[in-house]
This record gives sequence, structure tokens and C-alpha cells, in this order.
Amino acid sequence: MLPGEGLARGIGCYKAPAGVYINIASLCGRSCVLEAMHSHSGAEKLYPSKRKMMPILLGSALFVAAGIFLMNAEEGFAVAVGAICACFFAVTLAYSLWRILSPRPSLILHEQGFVDNASLSGVGEVNWEEVTDIYVYPLMNQRFIGIKVGKPDRVLAPLPSWKRMLLRANRGMVEATVNLPAVAYAEPLDDVARRLRERWEQFKRDQGRA
Repeated sequence: MLPGEGLARGIGCYKAPAGVYINIASLCGRSCVLEAMHSHSGAEKLYPSKRKMMPILLGSALFVAAGIFLMNAEEGFAVAVGAICACFFAVTLAYSLWRILSPRPSLILHEQGFVDNASLSGVGEVNWEEVTDIYVYPLMNQRFIGIKVGKPDRVLAPLPSWKRMLLRANRGMVEATVNLPAVAYAEPLDDVARRLRERWEQFKRDQGRA
């Protein structure tokens, strides 16, 4: 590990020429820096669809506006609901806008594993040896790629505490530790899942020959 790399992974930074890590997007966690800090031979990068992100951006803006409207109400309960709504969707608004404007890939596939930066809850880098299953599943009228790992706590350990809490809360809804939404990719989700499986199967074959 490079000096300061552990800190950079936790807070979402990049390495300046002088060797100083600068916070540029703390919401994305450790996966923001992995692309810059690790070069993998034969890496395959998949980028988000700006067209698919626009409805999320517009929907978040509407909910922020609705939350601000409720905050101006006289009833205390309505004010509280409005504040929660405005704060939550302000985060999704900022994140979706950042993903539309940022050229960073949603997913990087390489020989030893992959880097998940598909959503706000992206887990960052995961080695193929951790993976136990890859499948596509529906949830709330949307489709996701689920990736199960043998030791979820080990995969989540390097993440910021708020992201670990979010991902552990998701376990009550889904079985997979890593969940990749269809909206994060310009390609069809089945094609993304196929590429993941191909890389994973190739890794297992290479390990068998080693």
C-alpha cells in the first residue's frame, strides 16, 4: 500500500503531483481513487448512461423542492418530513449531477477483480477470489446485478463507516453484498453481467492452472 493510500481510499481523494491526497468527492468513498492509483493490464471500463441518470436528477430536484415547501409549513411534523426529504434528495441530486458531469467509469473489470463505482453505495475494489455468485435480479420494478462474496465484512471493512452501515442495512432486502443498478450503465444490464461472469470464470480457470 502506498503512503496515505488507506486514508485516501476512505475519504475519496486523488493524489496530487506533490504526493498530497486532496478530498474531491467524499461521497464516492474509496472507489474514486482506485482508477488513478491502480493500473491493470487489460482493464475494461464501463461508463454510466447520462440519459438514464437524467430522470434521477430531475426526480431528486423535485423532491428537494417539495421538501423545502414542507419546511415552510406551520405544523412541526410537516417541517420535519420536509427537512428529511430535502436533505436526503439533496444528496442524490448532488451525486447524480456529479455522475453526469464526471467521466469516471461505473465499473472497471480487470484480471484480479473489479472496481464498483456504480452508485452512492459502491463498494470499490473487490477481488475475484472473494466472489461466490453473480446473478441478475429484480427489485421494485428495477433490475440489478447481485454479486455475493464469501466474507462480506472483509469486503466492507475498508469503506467509510456511513457506507458500511448503509450496505449492512441493505442485507435485510437483498442477499448480495454488491448490487449494481441498471441505470449505472450505458450497456444493457445482461451484457454487463455477462462480462462480469466471463472475467470471473477466466480468473478461476487461471487459478486452476497455477
